[in-house]
Amino acid sequence: MTLFVVYLCNVAAMSGLDSKHAFTSRAIELGMQEELLEKLKGAGLDTFGSLAFSSDATPTSNTEEKFKKAIQDLIMVEVSTADMIPLRRMWFEAHAMVLSDIRCRAERTEADQPRKMPLACREACEERQAEKRAERPGH
Repeated sequence: MTLFVVYLCNVAAMSGLDSKHAFTSRAIELGMQEELLEKLKGAGLDTFGSLAFSSDATPTSNTEEKFKKAIQDLIMVEVSTADMIPLRRMWFEAHAMVLSDIRCRAERTEADQPRKMPLACREACEERQAEKRAERPGH
């Protein structure tokens, strides 16, 4: 059973790259406006992975105009300078996570320890498990 749980955690976590919970939690932590976050989610930008590949620009390029235009085209609203602050930081973190994930996959060996599930994912799983336990008769 433990091995199965470790496997599920590995698949679900993927370093937070494909975690909607980790994305939402980080956006809130960075002070992203709820309205912008909902627009991003509505446009399918609800994970770090989707944000990282939302534009052909990179965070280390000389300009963020391509990124800003790509986001505005997807959410169909102009993004303010204030809104760009948490968005820019999340975009940079998303690229760093992608690079880290690629490196880990390329260098993985059988002796490697399982990856840890991001805190936001663990908390969401715990909430779902608590709800399921509460639904069972006699618990």
